[in-house]
This record gives sequence, structure tokens and C-alpha cells, in this order.
Amino acid sequence: MQSYLQQITDGQRVLTLDDSWLQGRATFGGLVAALGFQAMRVLVSADKPARAVQIAFVGPVAPGEVELKPLILREGKSVVQAQCHVMQGDAVMAVVLASFGAARDSSLQVTAEPMPAMPSLAEAKELPYIAGVVPTFVQHFQMSWAVGGFPFSANPSREMGGWVKFRQAPAQLDEAHVLAMVDAWPPSVLPMLKTPAAASSLTWAVEFVQPLAPIAGEQPCAYLAQSEQASEGYANAAAKLWSADGRLLALSRQSITVFA
Repeated sequence: MQSYLQQITDGQRVLTLDDSWLQGRATFGGLVAALGFQAMRVLVSADKPARAVQIAFVGPVAPGEVELKPLILREGKSVVQAQCHVMQGDAVMAVVLASFGAARDSSLQVTAEPMPAMPSLAEAKELPYIAGVVPTFVQHFQMSWAVGGFPFSANPSREMGGWVKFRQAPAQLDEAHVLAMVDAWPPSVLPMLKTPAAASSLTWAVEFVQPLAPIAGEQPCAYLAQSEQASEGYANAAAKLWSADGRLLALSRQSITVFA
């Protein structure tokens, strides 16, 4: 992933995605979102950190050439609104919207709720990478379950989560890495199912908690998702990601299509 992000930082807008990032027949959505985000990030000054990102997954991105088309929609004194179309051929495959905002003096300070207690990384159960059994992109992450069950384990819990980190770690985690880490986890309703079934994100929204303090790339992050409802082949879920020392990094919401 880091090589793709560096290509974008170096000014490239056409990338060639390899098939190690496949999630079923499509490229892993977290990577698609991260690339679209990075294309906007390099257009906005560093004093305006990312505050929120919304992603609509329009179609499956196949391995091969993709084009990123970032656009600044409006640039104000403090806030920049931007969008990026992720293209394949002449078709829009994903739309990524981002809001960047400079810090303001404020009398309002509300401390984030603390990270809930969960088993440590050493106590959690790592999801093994088994080619042909788990999605191909999982080979890029180490995910260890500490809450709820593995997908398709008939676990009734509304909660699912644990620890996640990159197997090939960047020097430091930034917002693009956080996007990928949050989306690496399967939809939180899948552990409730008894047999395998397809599911995919329809829309996804992430809010970053700034300032994002420096986090070494090899450090695991804690993730916890809650299934809020599921009916008529769709589900809604909310999730959070924390640094290993308990700092809230991001809040996530997803609407999910479930083919079961």
C-alpha cells in the first residue's frame, strides 16, 4: 500500500493495482478509499488536517489501471472541501469526499470516551491467511479477534473487534493508513451467519479525531464494531479505532449489502 501512496505523493494520478489486494472479484475497498483520499490530501496544505471522509462504492474496481481525479470543491479560510473520482476506463468506480479543517481556538473540550477493555493482542485469536478461504487482501494485515466471533461462526454478539496492524508496516500511520485498517475488518454482521455469504459496503463514512498524534507503523490498533440493525438484505454498523495506548483515532459508519 505504501508504494501506491508514495506514487500519489510524487504526483502520479494513474496507478496499476495488483491482484494481491483483491476482495472477492473487486479490489479491497479500504485501499480504493485510501488512494482517493491521498489524491486529495496532497492538494491541501498540511495545516488543514482531515476531519471527515465519505465514500460511495459505485462499482467493483478490478486489478489493473485506475485513474484518480481529485478536485477542490471549495477552499475557505479554515475548511477545504474536496472530492475524488476513482475511475476505471470511462466509468466512475468510487466517489470519495473529504473535509479538511484547520484547528480553531475553542472553549469547548469534550474528552473522547475511553477505549473499552478487551483481551490483549497476545490473548486474541489471529485470523490466519489461507489462500482461497479468506479474501486475498488479508495477507497485507494481521487481524486478531478479541471480541465476538470470526465470520460465519453463528456468533450472536452484536459486537466484533480486536487488534489490527500492517504486515509490511509504514514508518508512521497517517489518515490513509487508518482508512485501510478500519475497512480491513469484515462487516460486523457476518459472524452471525452460519454459512458463507457475500457482503459489501454500500456507503462508508469516517471521522478522524485530530490531532492525530504520531503512531509508529508497526504498532497495532484496537477496533470495535457494533451491528445496529439488519433487514431486507442491508445492515448498518458503527465502529471505532484506537491506538494501542487508548487514543481514539477514528469513528466509522457503514451501510452494508448482505447477500444472505
